[in-house]
Amino acid sequence: MNKSALFLAAVFVLALTGCASQMGIQAQPKAEQEMVYVAGQPLMLSDKKFSVAVAPSSSLAMTTEQLSFLVYLTNTYNEPVNFGPGNITASLNGQPIRVFTHEEVISEMEGERNAQAMYAALAGMGQSISATGQRQHFGSMSSQYYGRQGYVGQGSGTYSGTTYNPTAAAVAQSNIQAQTQQNISSISQSHNQEIANARAVLLATETVFPGNRNGGYIRTEQLGESNAPGTLNLTVTVGGEQHSFDFSVRNN
Repeated sequence: MNKSALFLAAVFVLALTGCASQMGIQAQPKAEQEMVYVAGQPLMLSDKKFSVAVAPSSSLAMTTEQLSFLVYLTNTYNEPVNFGPGNITASLNGQPIRVFTHEEVISEMEGERNAQAMYAALAGMGQSISATGQRQHFGSMSSQYYGRQGYVGQGSGTYSGTTYNPTAAAVAQSNIQAQTQQNISSISQSHNQEIANARAVLLATETVFPGNRNGGYIRTEQLGESNAPGTLNLTVTVGGEQHSFDFSVRNN
């Protein structure tokens, strides 16, 4: 791989790595809230004019990961209401943290797909450059010298050179290009399936009519190492009514 391709690949890998630790996320229901179960999953329920239930998607998360929460709204009022990620705010120890919209999550996933495809292309380019078929050879030689009077002496030295096989180079590059395209295709297919799954389960804004429900997953920004311990709050505001949920966040 040439230097520029190596540099870009290294930058990409470094961007995906970093220090991370595991956090525990525990629901802290208030006195007026209760724990209910939906398909076996425990949720905190706040039952007022509207009914709202919230739960973390997992009790464990990494500090380098975005957090995911499941949020349900049941319209127990007599008027329709619009509900989606825009109705939800989050904070950690009183400091606001970002709640991503449906479109922002999908856009980020598409960006990850494109970045990985670019890395695969860079790796293939580097392999193709290395497979040009040029080979450098090194060796040594020695000889003895004779003159009219017989043996005179001996000498030694080293040599180097390159050979080029255009047929071998063309075959190697063709194989590498085919493998690179296959790698990129596999990356795209895998990520496209993940994106399709995300579209199906992420909370999107909908009009919820009386007696109906809208629910799905939201994502917040990652908490990081230094800010993780404390209390995370999700506040759902719908129809002028607030539903506040607290979660204890601790480093494991």
